[in-house]
Amino acid sequence: MAVFNHIVVALAILAVALLPATTIATDYVVGDGSGWTIDYDYQAWASNKAFKVGDNLVPPPNKAHTSGHDIISLSTPGKMWFLCGIEEHCSEYNQKLAVNVKAYQLMMIDGDDDDDKDNDDCAISIETCGGGNGVFVATDQFQEKEEKEILMANFSHIVAVLAISVLVLLPVTTLATEFVVGDSSGWTTNFDYQTWAKDKVFYVGDKLVFNYPKGSHNVYKVNATAFASCTVPDPSTGLTSGNDVVTLIAPGKKWYICGVGNHCSALNQKLVINVEGGAPAPAPSSATKSGYQILMGIVVVLALIILV
Repeated sequence: MAVFNHIVVALAILAVALLPATTIATDYVVGDGSGWTIDYDYQAWASNKAFKVGDNLVPPPNKAHTSGHDIISLSTPGKMWFLCGIEEHCSEYNQKLAVNVKAYQLMMIDGDDDDDKDNDDCAISIETCGGGNGVFVATDQFQEKEEKEILMANFSHIVAVLAISVLVLLPVTTLATEFVVGDSSGWTTNFDYQTWAKDKVFYVGDKLVFNYPKGSHNVYKVNATAFASCTVPDPSTGLTSGNDVVTLIAPGKKWYICGVGNHCSALNQKLVINVEGGAPAPAPSSATKSGYQILMGIVVVLALIILV
């Protein structure tokens, strides 16, 4: 259940982060009921609207068009300018429109910079009503500049998606570790367990696995005094299965000895470790691993959808 809740929370975070990319585009009929005509205040019409990449303007297109029902898809962020190229419709009758298109990416591109020389040049172009012979003309002096801006916005979005994916999937890399005591030698006599342990970091939640032939050895958890003197505690407290697993449930020093004969005192069959706090998550069950694999697949799919 905890794993399921973790996946749900992770998907919710991803949904919030990627929601702008799934927003349905809006069709704006320029001038509403009046359409694209003369003697109409298109700047007042546009002033209360929020144009986004992916929205559509009807009728002005991105080049000269004459269909009477011309549609332009706003594919890049920044300022865009449109005018009518028939006779004096622009210069005398104010048939022109400027809109500011916002990127839906996490890093917003704001093209409304009155101090930008390029914007001034394009504004001059629309103010003087120059720019083409068609009926609807859009100034496109900044295509290269806008392409660079959208590329930077997309890059920032990619970075954000990857960062979210790393945070969501981080528990996979912090799962509890199982340490087989002595590695392939297992739990035996005449082995230097302190050398084995010295380059390892043990955390709360990790597990120690003591492997040995059943009946030949055993495992006792003791205190520092009993460890130093190899004093064996009550036999009922020993582990004797031959595949004993000890979960490290608290930080601090932990001492273990073998209670068979002189295995501890003469043959050095004892181990002391230091357990760090701040434990990783418990070791994963097969369900946990499957849950994270499914989650990773969903993250990859969502990222691909965003990038296409």
